[in-house]
Amino acid sequence: MSNGSLEKITNTVIADRCMFRPERLYDTALGIARGIEYLHQ
Repeated sequence: MSNGSLEKITNTVIADRCMFRPERLYDTALGIARGIEYLHQ
C-alpha cells in the first residue's frame, strides 16, 4: 500500500500519545465493517 498499512497508521505513537482518539478509531472500524458488509451483499 502506498500509504502503509492501517495497523501501522492506527498504532503509531508520537510523544507517547496515540495519533487517533478512541472515537476516531471506532469510526474507522465502523466504516470498514460497513464497507465489508456492502461488498458481501
